[in-house]
Amino acid sequence: MKIKSFLLTLLITLSLATYAQNKEELTSSVPKAVRAFETALKYYDGRLNQKAVEALDEAIEADPKFVEAHTLKGNILSDMKEYEKAIASYKNAITASPDFFPNTYYSLGKLQYRAGHYEEAKSSFTKFLSYDKISPGLKQGANVLSANCDFAINAVKNPVAFDPTNMGDSINSKEDEYFPSFTVDGQSLLFTRKLPSGRTFQEDFYKSELKGSSWSFAKAVTELNTPANEGASFMTADGQYLFFASCEELGNPDSRPTKGSCDIFIAKKVGDKFMNPRDLLEPLNSGGWESQPSFSTDGRTIYFVKKVKEASNQTHTDIYISQLDDKANWSVPVSVSDKINTKMNESAVFIHPDDQTFYFTSNGHPGMGGEDIFYSRRQIDGTWGDPVNLGYPINTVNDEFGFAVSPDAKTGYFVSDRPGGLGGLDLYSFPLYESARPKIVTYMKGRVFDSETNAPLDASFELIDLGTGKVMVRSVSDSKTGEFLLCLPTGKTICAQCFTFRLFILFRSLRIERSCYSK
Repeated sequence: MKIKSFLLTLLITLSLATYAQNKEELTSSVPKAVRAFETALKYYDGRLNQKAVEALDEAIEADPKFVEAHTLKGNILSDMKEYEKAIASYKNAITASPDFFPNTYYSLGKLQYRAGHYEEAKSSFTKFLSYDKISPGLKQGANVLSANCDFAINAVKNPVAFDPTNMGDSINSKEDEYFPSFTVDGQSLLFTRKLPSGRTFQEDFYKSELKGSSWSFAKAVTELNTPANEGASFMTADGQYLFFASCEELGNPDSRPTKGSCDIFIAKKVGDKFMNPRDLLEPLNSGGWESQPSFSTDGRTIYFVKKVKEASNQTHTDIYISQLDDKANWSVPVSVSDKINTKMNESAVFIHPDDQTFYFTSNGHPGMGGEDIFYSRRQIDGTWGDPVNLGYPINTVNDEFGFAVSPDAKTGYFVSDRPGGLGGLDLYSFPLYESARPKIVTYMKGRVFDSETNAPLDASFELIDLGTGKVMVRSVSDSKTGEFLLCLPTGKTICAQCFTFRLFILFRSLRIERSCYSK
């Protein structure tokens, strides 16, 4: 959860002009303290925060009980992200005059919650809610955060199993790595790396292959990477397609043109390269911001993150879905579920190959303070169930994001800049505890080729449930190698003869080499 400016929520943080009208109402009558406070306000109006803090220190030294000076110092330190110092300043303001300004308890509680001091935060919110004349909006916020404190206190007392391991220098570097995705056989990993570029940075894709029990040294996906940004990506379970976000940058001829600020693109694998990226266009993309795609193994449904603007002009991000029809047209995107999306931010969606479990990041559900990782399971009626927090210490006071689970359902992958890494954000893996695991998936892989010439064939597949006649999965083979990788619906197996395997191809003679794997 990003700490926003608390200067907007406290009446004491008025402009210098407004202050001048109420000068006689200050809690200090010490001339030196008042002059230093006036100087601090001028520095604050000029966005010179450090100088403002120094002036406030002079005011407090002259009058240790100067409530407004302590409070304003706390506000400025909050803006400067010096949270522990800000907490101390708010406490000093309350010590000087406990009932002078009840909103101080609310601001203090928010910082204590953000810092992981859950018991203290709970106490601050309880005190704030004990006052009669408080803002209805802040009262609602305090009730929500107080409930969050209850959740966090309980989570710390009941930690889940968590033993993370850095994925090593074949994957991680001194730069930031994030947004991992895997093929359903667990043999290929693709992720995003942030690289310095002049005075700014750019995002590129990297790919690694599992060799035995180790990942190969990650190589840049040069056919897609540009001098501009290639953002969040998702490799389909069969490895044949890559969905990714790309943002148009004004004045940068290297950036891809989009319908809005950021769009979702798709590229198809040909041989060992992803070729011919194209914008998915409307109605999936809009004039706004779309990013962080994740594609279901049904071959029809894409989950992605969209920026939403409220009537108040405030914006947040929600998870949306769009589906392909039989003519390969995308449907108008809709919210994934009112149980999932909130008025806060939901992002970093990951749909597991089981097509029954998805993971996402949110700061709108009860959590540890920051953006936490949650999961939801598909219900019998097809809707998504209530989100479940992955728990402490997987989730902490910091922002957790970019979560994924291995196809075999046993291993979780997450992003962290924790001490001991290789630098910046690194990818980590850990054994995912039992109750948070998705269902085990089954896949089939093989090769389609001409039985007379042995030439590989470009084919498309449909997997049809014989009981319902419904097409469960669509997939394709690699046009250069004829290889295919097909994820089977959870709880089914091609070997149990509950499906028909339909192959669409025009050649008169062909052969399929295939193996059935139950992972």
